[in-house]
Amino acid sequence: MAKFQRPNLKNCAKCGKVFVPIGPEKYCTDCRREQEAKEREVANFVRENPGVSIDEAAKAVGASDRLVKRMALQGAFTQRGKKFTHTCMNCGRTITQGTYCADCLEKLRNESKRAGELMKLRTKLEEREKKSTIEVLNEKAEHEVEIEVSRRRRYFSQGVRDKMLSDRNK
Repeated sequence: MAKFQRPNLKNCAKCGKVFVPIGPEKYCTDCRREQEAKEREVANFVRENPGVSIDEAAKAVGASDRLVKRMALQGAFTQRGKKFTHTCMNCGRTITQGTYCADCLEKLRNESKRAGELMKLRTKLEEREKKSTIEVLNEKAEHEVEIEVSRRRRYFSQGVRDKMLSDRNK
């Protein structure tokens, strides 16, 4: 007998309506259709107005900046050598592809490289500190052994001296 499985239900991220998602869907069918229509409007506007910025396209069509940026990053506006312009996420320069301009990418790479080197250095220092701690403990143990040996030597020599004295007295 097959067990009935209840479908996974979600609330639409836009309107809140309950729907059955197909895969990692966030939006109900109605909201998805609206979004696709808005994407077509944005794409048509960009084709008709080459060189327009994300802000200009979003305002002209009434779409969110987030939607237009996502479309630009996915390459939705590249056509016949003309590219859609948008701004670098770090410095605000106008760029035609990616999220960051070439200068910011280079800075990011250098910072990542430097951070990696610092992590390696930190690891080495931590290993040295651990090693130093072990060496300190070994030195303490050796010192305690030396103290015990000298104490036993004193007792032994004291015992030998006492025996010699007792033998003399006999």
